[in-house]
This record gives sequence, structure tokens and C-alpha cells, in this order.
Amino acid sequence: MKDMLQIIKDLYKKESDQIEFNAIEISILDIVCEHTGYEVKDLQSKSRQSELVLARSITAVLLVQSGASLTRAGKILNRGHDTVLYHKNKHSNHIKYWKPYKDLFKKCKDEYFTRFTSDKINYVKEKIDICLQEKDVFEHLDWLKAKLGQVADTLAMLIHM
Repeated sequence: MKDMLQIIKDLYKKESDQIEFNAIEISILDIVCEHTGYEVKDLQSKSRQSELVLARSITAVLLVQSGASLTRAGKILNRGHDTVLYHKNKHSNHIKYWKPYKDLFKKCKDEYFTRFTSDKINYVKEKIDICLQEKDVFEHLDWLKAKLGQVADTLAMLIHM
């Protein structure tokens, strides 16, 4: 009887614990997995293999730096917010003293910056093209200024990561 009850609890937990990732989170997970050879399920696993902990730590820091809360980053990685806080607090020491961490973090951050910037620029270019085609540039001028300001703010934030 206990085995059946545990199976039901496990099934319920898996269904209710699944979360939707936003575009930024997907991008970060994709980049870290691309550079490490791991899959998202590996980052979410309980494994404490050193290379996997390295990838998980970088993912946690990038998620928080991109605006995710500690709780949200923890849910994405199947960890508590305290674990994410630990990785965030250790980040500066890891950058100074752990060369594999520093190298991988730089690669992932640079890739994220490149992807995010080009995605935003392409999006604004598409909107400008639509406005020009419709010859309603003056009607959309405030929108364009706001979007370009957001892109500039995002670039400034990413440069200081």
C-alpha cells in the first residue's frame, strides 16, 4: 500500500512542480547546456558531480543577474532559494580563483549578451520596417523611442553583468 501511495505522490509532484520558462530563462539554459554538454534535466538533478555543479552555479548566477528572483532561479534548477543565494554570493570568489568557472561564465555571458542583443535589435528593426511600410512612422514614433530606450537600458545592464 505504501508503494502505491508513494507512486501517486510522485506523479502528483511531477505534474504540479513543472514550471513554464520564459524566453530569457530558456536562452540561459540553452546557452549553458550548449557550452557544457548537459541537458536541463541534468542541471535539475540531484547530482553533485563537480562539472555539473559548475554548470548549475553559472546558470543560477546568470538567472539572477538577468532578473529572476532567488526563488524563481531555485525552482528552475530544482533547488531552494538558499542554494541560489550561496552560488550568487560565491560568484566573485569563483571568478577570481576558479579558472574553469571564470572561463565558462565568460563564454556563457558573452553568448547570452550576443543573442539577447541581436534578438532585441532584430525585433526593433522588424517594427521599424512595418512602420515604414505602413507610412505611419510619426504615429509609432513614441513606441519606437520607448523600445530603443529599453534596448539601451538592457545593453547597459548586460555590459555591467
